[in-house]
Amino acid sequence: MSYAQISDKYGLPNKDMVKWWVRCYRKKGDIVGLISPPMTEKEKRENAALRKRIAELEKQSGEQDLKILLLETMIDIAEEELEVDIRKKPGTRQ
Repeated sequence: MSYAQISDKYGLPNKDMVKWWVRCYRKKGDIVGLISPPMTEKEKRENAALRKRIAELEKQSGEQDLKILLLETMIDIAEEELEVDIRKKPGTRQ
């Protein structure tokens, strides 16, 4: 990957910034640590399982948000039609 491609990928202003970081880390001898080793088959399976789990949790989160919206809308309609305060008002004592 070229310096220009890297700067475009990460939204950097120009490729000189990438060159500067490479020079800085090359001097310290840490440039090898920036490249991760290829994943093993076990790591690939774990990664796929984690991605699947994330997708499931995102779906559940969306469903929960929809359920909350539905319940709040039901309460709003009930308050309007029945002219009764259903929600607890802030500052009221029990």
